[in-house]
Amino acid sequence: MIEPTHPVCDAAIADERRGERGVAIVLGSLVLLVLIGMAGFSVDLGWLFLQQTNARKTAEAAALAGVVHMPQPSDVAFVGGEAWDTARDVASRNGYPHTPGVREVNPSEVTGKPHQLRVDVMDTVDTFFMRVFGINDVNVNASAIAEQLPPLKLGSDENHLGPGNNAADDEAFWVAINGDYTNKGQGDAYTSECLGDYNTSCQGVNPNFLSPSYWYAIEVPATEETKTLTVQIFDPQTTASTGQTNDRTLNNGAVSANPHSASRTRFRLLEPDSTTNDPTDNSVEVCSQEYRHFSSGTYNPAWANTWVDFCTTTAKRGIYVLEVRQTGNVDLLNGFSVRALTDGSNTNDVAVFGIGTMSLWFPNPGSTADFKVVYLDQIYSGQQLIISLWDAGDLDDPGNLEFTGSLEGIDCDVQERNGAGVVTDAWHSDDGNLNAGPVGCHLDIGIREHNNEWLDFRFDVPASYTCTGAACWSFVEYNFPGVPHDRTTWSATINGQPIHLIE
Repeated sequence: MIEPTHPVCDAAIADERRGERGVAIVLGSLVLLVLIGMAGFSVDLGWLFLQQTNARKTAEAAALAGVVHMPQPSDVAFVGGEAWDTARDVASRNGYPHTPGVREVNPSEVTGKPHQLRVDVMDTVDTFFMRVFGINDVNVNASAIAEQLPPLKLGSDENHLGPGNNAADDEAFWVAINGDYTNKGQGDAYTSECLGDYNTSCQGVNPNFLSPSYWYAIEVPATEETKTLTVQIFDPQTTASTGQTNDRTLNNGAVSANPHSASRTRFRLLEPDSTTNDPTDNSVEVCSQEYRHFSSGTYNPAWANTWVDFCTTTAKRGIYVLEVRQTGNVDLLNGFSVRALTDGSNTNDVAVFGIGTMSLWFPNPGSTADFKVVYLDQIYSGQQLIISLWDAGDLDDPGNLEFTGSLEGIDCDVQERNGAGVVTDAWHSDDGNLNAGPVGCHLDIGIREHNNEWLDFRFDVPASYTCTGAACWSFVEYNFPGVPHDRTTWSATINGQPIHLIE
């Protein structure tokens, strides 16, 4: 049945529907505007997040690049110095050239932390949809702090490393280097190309071989700058053993046809550079000299058992690097010492020490002897220290060793590795500390127990660790009733990257 229609009602209904459509259009437009605004806001947020990330990465890269030139010398302006310039240069290469008020890169020293560098980056970033709300740009800020742990000082902070003919030189070891074809088992971990046992021909390949084998530092402070610096070597030649204080030849089973006359102990002094943490990149040579074996025609008997002037120059502040290497395919031992004079005086503030590793010979340490191992500055608080001793257990009688000084009371773990570097006994507890109870680092060593082995000692330096001056030195106390055979090599490292970011 067809319903009758009413003209007035139909018109009202039509008007109501048209009104609803109008409201829907308005509401839809508002919702669309909100959605477009949210999308635009999201685009701006993503854009700003990207710029924030780029600024942070730039600050980190600039801090890591600049901190290798820290600490800044106290009398050199930080602004315009190498750390400052390097940080800004790296930031510019990353797309952040310093523009005051617009895009700023500001390196700064960290108060009380001379080995740290802070870099603050500020960038003015244009917006897109936020302009609708009157926000045309936003400042993005990021910061990063990088730290460079300085090289560990080994063996000494005096102006000499090893004794000489001066009664005041109280160090009980000689610095030493074996021939490049002397087997690693005779106590030199880095000079020998050979991985073999005592009194055998060169055999195998030493994975630790380095040439140069060792780097020693002559650190000149500001008080000694511009003075005449003379670096001396005590008995630098390889001298016959009879009647000599510190040098002796070991096995004669050398590889070359004329081994002794081919022997060359080379010393090379390099000027300080701005990357104090890396001794291998110093490039400006000051002096270089090769010293020969006593059977060579260039051997000078007047240089035996005395200090020999190796190099004289005008002192520059910083760390001079003394490279030492042995060539000639020879099987021998050369012991020597190093010292520095300023204006001819043996009384000065220059420090001579091993950088990271030392090659030592104990002519006769006696029943007990203390040796400086590493200068553990409080900057290393909270770090993990690894001290490695090569061939420290070649003994005829049982003995022991113990770490004292700044390491007194810090417990340690011990690990053993063979000559190829393969772990033979993983990290385990030491034997305690005889002097101070169970806390500390002590190890009993049986007859030939650790012959031709690495002994690694791991110390977790407390975050609360502090020290000043001589109290920062750690010692190893050797208690060897019998005379040790061969020699030993010491290395000390901070576990982890020496250059790193600080959270």
